[in-house]
Amino acid sequence: MPSHNKEGLTEQELKELRLVERVPCSRFKRRHLKDLGEAEVEQIVRETKQPGRLKKDIAMLHRVSPVLVSKLVKEAESEPEKGRVRRLRKQLLEDKKDAVEAVTMSFLNASVPIIRAQQIQLAVEEQTGLEVNDQTVRRVLRKEMHMGYRFAKEVPVQCNLERNLVLRQQYSLRILPLLESGKRIINVDESWLGQTRFLRRTWVPSDSPSTFRAKQVAPRISLLLALDTDGRIWSALTQVNTDADVMTFFLRHLVHQLDRDTPGWEESSYILLDNAAWHSSVVMKQRMARMKLPIIYSGTYSYSTAPAESVFAALKFGDLNPERLPTGKKSLSHVADMVGKKLASLPRSTTTRYWHSAVLEHYGYLCYQKL
Repeated sequence: MPSHNKEGLTEQELKELRLVERVPCSRFKRRHLKDLGEAEVEQIVRETKQPGRLKKDIAMLHRVSPVLVSKLVKEAESEPEKGRVRRLRKQLLEDKKDAVEAVTMSFLNASVPIIRAQQIQLAVEEQTGLEVNDQTVRRVLRKEMHMGYRFAKEVPVQCNLERNLVLRQQYSLRILPLLESGKRIINVDESWLGQTRFLRRTWVPSDSPSTFRAKQVAPRISLLLALDTDGRIWSALTQVNTDADVMTFFLRHLVHQLDRDTPGWEESSYILLDNAAWHSSVVMKQRMARMKLPIIYSGTYSYSTAPAESVFAALKFGDLNPERLPTGKKSLSHVADMVGKKLASLPRSTTTRYWHSAVLEHYGYLCYQKL
């Protein structure tokens, strides 16, 4: 690139220009007039009046096109009224953006769900008298406030109370140091199976409905599962409702298996339970104390930090019974084989990553992240 007379440049401008000269222009994304502030527009016009300054250098320094520099100079010299109108329009647009942001923040602080952009549009017009369209509202929400239009999900009314936010934070403060020190955590949780076909979406012709025949598992199967930080899984199926007696029976067999596989596991392991009644009742705590189990209770409504929930989600995906085996009351062995085969197909690397996702959610709990 030929050298030019850069007389009048400050040291910082020379440094920036040298950087631009070393990098091809195609590497920079050129900015448009709407991306420039009024102070920068005035600076560009002033720089063109300095002796020895080329419009090409000025355009490269401000990452705009030389045509835009010429346009700004012409506007400043022969059409000052046009520049004043443009500045007024730009200021009006900034006022609208500020009003949209202020109204949106008032909605968020009051925990009012924003269902449609028209809510913000009407509120801005009512409070400030400014007319904004829904495209402007969406652009501000996405680009300026970094918000997204996501699927809504229902949560219990008390899950985001201040008490529960603090409990989840304290839970994370306790378990994160254990994970960092290399302790093994065994997450024990329960779920149930009421069917064997878990289809969310299917590819079908455009003129055909996406329907399938569903056969219920009667009575439904209760599933108890344990997942440790090394990705190992232990599971059991029952045809009764889970209570303290069933949980005690499962924990005894789990302890027996752990004693056989890794003697002395209690010294470096903890069992993670949620706050279900059959986990935290007085009777259950007495039983676990007699068994000398190292127990940690999770925070209230901390589903996202329970990696066992990810295993349940992987289990309840697709068709567990493609061969259409009987799943009645006397066919528990068939269901057990289906569940065992699906759990065995999950790689250890995948079940270990479930813990990685749970750890990331813990850092959200530290900042009182709401569900």
